[in-house]
Amino acid sequence: MPTRMDFTVRQDGDRLRARMDPPLWPGAEELVLVRKSDELFLLAEADDDGLKELWEWAALEFAFIDGRATGFEVRLPNDEAIASAKRVP
Repeated sequence: MPTRMDFTVRQDGDRLRARMDPPLWPGAEELVLVRKSDELFLLAEADDDGLKELWEWAALEFAFIDGRATGFEVRLPNDEAIASAKRVP
C-alpha cells in the first residue's frame, strides 16, 4: 500500500469524482464520492451503469474554510483517523 498518493477531486456533472495515483489496487484509479453528510463522503467504484461497489470501511471527512475544502481525514467506522490530506495549489 502506498504511503503517499495524489488524490484529485473534481466536479463531473452532479457527481464528485476522485482519482488516486497510485491507486490502492488495480481498478481503483477512478472513484465517485458519495455524500453521507455535509462533511462526510464514502468512496465508490463506478462505471457508466452506476455504482459498482461502495467502500463503507472508511469515510472522507472534509474540513472547510469559507465553503472551500482545505483537506480531509480518512476515518474508519470507529472514527479513528488513519490518513489525512491537505489541499495543494
